Amino acid sequence: MMVASMVDPYLKEIRKVTGKPIRYVVNTHHHVDHSFGNQFYLPAEVVSHQGCREAMLARGADVNTLNELFPQYREDWARTQLIPATITYQDKMIVHLGGRVVELLHPGPAHTYGDTMVYLPQDKVLFSGDVAFHYLTPLARDGHVSNWIKVADGIFKHLDVTTLMPGHGPVTIRKCLAKP
Repeated sequence: MMVASMVDPYLKEIRKVTGKPIRYVVNTHHHVDHSFGNQFYLPAEVVSHQGCREAMLARGADVNTLNELFPQYREDWARTQLIPATITYQDKMIVHLGGRVVELLHPGPAHTYGDTMVYLPQDKVLFSGDVAFHYLTPLARDGHVSNWIKVADGIFKHLDVTTLMPGHGPVTIRKCLAKP
């Protein structure tokens, strides 16, 4: 989610499933591809780890870099606001939504110092943010690489996960990631 033209297809798919308002948007970390565009979901509450919020406020949106990487969206960047989280947490946050449990987990320094993984224990699904990439080489500029490796290795040791939704790359299932 970054600019209106990227968000619209997601909103259309959501509307196929429910007509209820979006109440929460989770930023898995401060990089613009995971936090820019929150304005398109307002009045939803934006939720993130405190470190994510702090990094967003300290760094802002690097529009010059965005223009270089995605020149086709040059006009959109200028109209997109950086909206930091209105709800933050430190280690873990549990939200109960209509009989469903949603756990927001901070694994410690990994891809960034403010990562959030979203775990649905009833469904055994983990949205890892950029803590996990699948079939892609991760970008490692803001985190703690040695701890990141420990965190990634520990996902299946500490959580009952059968489906992993990585920050980038295709959805995968546990057996595909098992070590030989």
